[in-house]
Amino acid sequence: MTESTTDTPEKSSPSPSRDISDASENPSLDGEGLSDHDIEKDFYLHYMPTSGNGLKGTLKRAFHRFLAIRGTPRELALGLALGVFVGMSPFMGVHTAIAVLLAAIFKWSKISSAVGVQISNFATAPFVYWFTYHVGKFFWAAKVPFRAPGEFNLNGLLAMLSQTPEMIWILTVGGLITGIPLAFITYWITFNAVTRYRADIKEKIAAHKSKLLRKAKAKARAKAKRRR
Repeated sequence: MTESTTDTPEKSSPSPSRDISDASENPSLDGEGLSDHDIEKDFYLHYMPTSGNGLKGTLKRAFHRFLAIRGTPRELALGLALGVFVGMSPFMGVHTAIAVLLAAIFKWSKISSAVGVQISNFATAPFVYWFTYHVGKFFWAAKVPFRAPGEFNLNGLLAMLSQTPEMIWILTVGGLITGIPLAFITYWITFNAVTRYRADIKEKIAAHKSKLLRKAKAKARAKAKRRR
């Protein structure tokens, strides 16, 4: 589960004491004097979103942070897909524990699996379980009519499930049927998004390195002229 520092910027922490401007002391074109840590630190400092007002800025930062999670694109995509699949099950309250445990067993991304289960939360649960109930009821006929709880929280969900064991089976069947295609879609979107993002970051870091090298070389020439 390892990748190069270009692919996974969170894996290594460039030394904060090193100043990029010091590269002018040794400005060879082969990159001498500019470590990859320094270049990546400077790149993320100047070009990655670190601020922004409102929901748009928050979502943008969260998006970039997710795509920079450690692991290969396949591991991240499988972890997120697993989380979405588990999140469609009726076992709200233990979704994260189940997803992280399974991700650890299969050696997929535990962080992305924990993110994926958030498809079912206290805001979305009424819609998720309403949908999975009707899907499951189509394949598993209930003898006891469904009665929604007064409020949708963990206690309300448990009260709903306690009406009959059949209700658990209906929600489980519905969760399986809806979770499988959602997991496949999630995997495909995530794998392609992470792959494109990291390829783009590689190109941008390479361009940023060339820019820093040109600046360092220009500073070195200016110093050499002043010494003459």
